[in-house]
Amino acid sequence: MKKEITPLFSIIIVCLNPGDKLKSTLESVENQTFHNYEVIIKDGLSGDGSLSYAYNLKRVWEKEKNPGMLTVICRKDAGIYDAMNQAAKEAKGKYVYFLNCGDEFASETVLEEMAEFISGRTGIFYGDIRERQTGQRVASNPNIDAFACYRNVPCHQACFYSRELLLAHPFETKYKVRITSSFCGVFLKRENARRRAGGKTAEMQTPVPVRTSSIII
Repeated sequence: MKKEITPLFSIIIVCLNPGDKLKSTLESVENQTFHNYEVIIKDGLSGDGSLSYAYNLKRVWEKEKNPGMLTVICRKDAGIYDAMNQAAKEAKGKYVYFLNCGDEFASETVLEEMAEFISGRTGIFYGDIRERQTGQRVASNPNIDAFACYRNVPCHQACFYSRELLLAHPFETKYKVRITSSFCGVFLKRENARRRAGGKTAEMQTPVPVRTSSIII
């Protein structure tokens, strides 16, 4: 059995009776060129048999990859945001990324590109997303300001979070439709914002540094 390795990324997949969507999402993760990650599936007690694929994959990864690379948590939760918070507490990676069932990475090099872009820094790192049905690029707001927090917070599929920040500022479970977190309150405490030339990154002098990338996630 191979030695367990501390992952750079913790990829969290929250599900409840996802059917075949769980398989397609896991296959998208497997196809990544960067492999220093763990996958945490947080299931809210599904009854459709969809977890059988995950358990089979876990056994394969235990033999062929690294032990602990895939974790399945079956536990009742109070909704998707509570499930995300529960899974984040189990994460071992330096950075946490949430991928919904049915969602897929825009390319096979997303994790490789993000690992290079993040380069050991602490903060929240986000890019654009690609809409699956239309294939269009959906741009995230380049600045996390008051308007962005009110109208255009980057969706969680576009964000990579430093784990310690995510644990310190968990998602608000009282909201049922539009996600929010206490991150926005920290964003607005910044004293100065500095944009780099070319619009590729935004760097804020704040307890939670926020950096945008040109990567389609």
